[in-house]
Amino acid sequence: MDAVVEPEPPRAEPAPAPASPTQARSTNPAETALEHEVRIATRNGRWALIAALCAAIVSGAVSAGSAIYVNTNQLDRSANLAAEQTIRADRQKAYLEFLNACSDYLSQVGVLKGLLTSNSTDRDARKSVLNETATRGGKALSSSLGVLLAGTPKMSEIIPQFATLVGGFSGQYMNPFILRPLTPGGPGEKDDAGMLRDEASMSAEIDKLIEDAGTVYTEVLDQARIDLGFS
Repeated sequence: MDAVVEPEPPRAEPAPAPASPTQARSTNPAETALEHEVRIATRNGRWALIAALCAAIVSGAVSAGSAIYVNTNQLDRSANLAAEQTIRADRQKAYLEFLNACSDYLSQVGVLKGLLTSNSTDRDARKSVLNETATRGGKALSSSLGVLLAGTPKMSEIIPQFATLVGGFSGQYMNPFILRPLTPGGPGEKDDAGMLRDEASMSAEIDKLIEDAGTVYTEVLDQARIDLGFS
């Protein structure tokens, strides 16, 4: 008896694998690529914007710093120029005042010289001329202080020579002459011969004073031209 062959059961078909999340999102490849490019472009755009802002900030800081530096230098130069102009103006004023006062003094000394050689015994005329000479000498000495304050070191070496000359003449000749024959009750109040002898001695000293003071005057004038830029 033949054996009965049992039919084979049907084979089960393998279940399809579940779709991955990536595959689920990638339903539209063209759209995904576009979004990817947009994200890259957006990110690059941000960095470009940040770089541009940084460059602008740095450039602005450099420009501001340069402007401050330039303005500061301009202010410094302007301040220095103003200071130099002020110093020059003060110096010129001091020099002119001294030269004018010195000229007035020497002119008055010349008047005194003429009176002393006149052989006149007019004591009142002598008092008037001597007082004016002393006044102008005092002004010249006072103006020399302004030169010492505003003048250059070289000028400060010249000016004391003038003060020495004026002080020496006044102390050794003018003041003693005033005290002896020209002061009421003085030892030479009535001594005309003694007064004329003193005048002869003082007249010779005036010649020396005018010569020496004239030399100092010329030195001051020459140095003033150098200090003020005129030569």
